[in-house]
Amino acid sequence: MTDVLSIMATAAVSRFPRPEFDGGHVIPTTSAPLPSGAATHMLDLAALGLALAFAAYIALRWRSRRAMAGLSIFSLVYFGFVRHGCLCSIGALQNVSLALFDASAPAPWLVFAYFAGPLVFALFFGRVFCGGVCPLGMIQDVVAWRPVKIPRWLERALGLFPYVYLAAAVLFAATGTAFLICRFDPFVGFFRFSGPLPMMLAGTAVLLVGMFVARPYCRFVCPYGVLLRWASLVAWRRMTIAPVENGKPECVNCALCADSCPYGALRAPVPPEKPKESKRRFGALARALLLAPVIVAASGYAGHLISKPLAGFNREVKLAAVLDESPDALPFDAETAAAVRERAASVERGFAVGATAAGIFLGLVAAFSIVALSTRQTGDHFRPDAMKCLSCLRCVEFCPIEKSVRGASSTVSSGD
Repeated sequence: MTDVLSIMATAAVSRFPRPEFDGGHVIPTTSAPLPSGAATHMLDLAALGLALAFAAYIALRWRSRRAMAGLSIFSLVYFGFVRHGCLCSIGALQNVSLALFDASAPAPWLVFAYFAGPLVFALFFGRVFCGGVCPLGMIQDVVAWRPVKIPRWLERALGLFPYVYLAAAVLFAATGTAFLICRFDPFVGFFRFSGPLPMMLAGTAVLLVGMFVARPYCRFVCPYGVLLRWASLVAWRRMTIAPVENGKPECVNCALCADSCPYGALRAPVPPEKPKESKRRFGALARALLLAPVIVAASGYAGHLISKPLAGFNREVKLAAVLDESPDALPFDAETAAAVRERAASVERGFAVGATAAGIFLGLVAAFSIVALSTRQTGDHFRPDAMKCLSCLRCVEFCPIEKSVRGASSTVSSGD
C-alpha cells in the first residue's frame, strides 16, 4: 500500500524533469515506483472494475472456487507485483479522509473511485473484493498451510482492533499527521522486492502467522475491511452456501461447510430459546443497553484526554514545541515562528475534536458488541455471516447439495 496521491502526482508529461549533473553522478533508484501516466491509471481503474464484476459473477452465479482462486492469482500478480501495490483501495481511505477534512488537499476523482468501487460492489454483492480482487488477501492465502480455528472469544477480542486502526488512520490522515496504513503496510515490501527492514520483518511475521491463522491481516488488522463489513451487512445479494429453492437455501445441516471455512464466517443453526432462557437473555440485554451510554461517554472522554499526546506526532506541533523550549534552536524569524505556533494550535484543536469523536466511535463499537452478545439470532440452516464472509467459495465446494445440483446439471447437459 502506498500513498495513493503519489500515483496522481504527474500526468503523461512530467512537470518536474530530473536535473542533469556533471561529474558522473547517478540518480539513485527510489524504493517507491515512479508515478505513471493518466492512461495507466485509467487502465488500472478498468482492471479493478472488471475484476470486481467478475468476482461478483463468480460468487453469485458461477459459484466456482477454482474460478475465484484463479481471479485471486491474477489480482495478486497484477495489482500486487506488476503495479507494486500502488492501486490500493485500502490506502485510498487516507486520501479520502484528508480531502474531506482539508479543502487544501483535494483527492483526484480516480482516488475516490479506487476507494468507493469495492464498497459499492459490497453494497450490492457482499465482500467480493476480499474474495477475489484484493492482493493482500491472496498473498496470505498462498501461505495458508494448515489453518486452525481460534476460540470464539479470542476472535471477537481481536476483531475489535480493525476499528481502532480505522479510527487512528482517519484521525492521523485528516489532521495531515501521517498515513498510518501506508507506513505500516506489511506486504508492499514484498510487492516491490524491497522495503524498510522492520516492515519486511513485520510482513514475514504476518505470513508466518498466516500459515496457521487464515488471513490474520484481513480479519484482525485491515481498517478498510470494517467499511466492507458494514456495506456487506446491507448488501442487495450475497453468496449463499447451498442452492436456493423458493427463496430458502436447501441446507441439510451436514456442517461440512463450517468445517471447510478457515475464517469462522459461518453461522450454525440456532433453535428457538425456551421461555426461561429468553427471560435471562432479556435481562442481560437490558443491562447491556443501560451500560452502553456509560461506555460511550467514558470512551469519548478517554479520547479527549489522549488528544494532546497524539497531536505531538504532528510535524507542526513538534516544531512549535521546539520553539517553545528553545526559541533560538530554529532559524525562524518572529513572523515564521508565529505562523508555526498558529498552525500547531490549529492541529491540536483538530486532534481534540477528532480524538473525542474517535473515542465515541470506539465506545459505540464496544457497546454494540456487548449488546450483540446479549442477543440471539435463530436459524434452521448453516449460513454465511454477512460481515465476516469473504465470498471465497470454499464452503460451496464442500456442500453436498451443491454437488448434487451440479451433477444433475452435467447429466442433463450430457443427455442433450
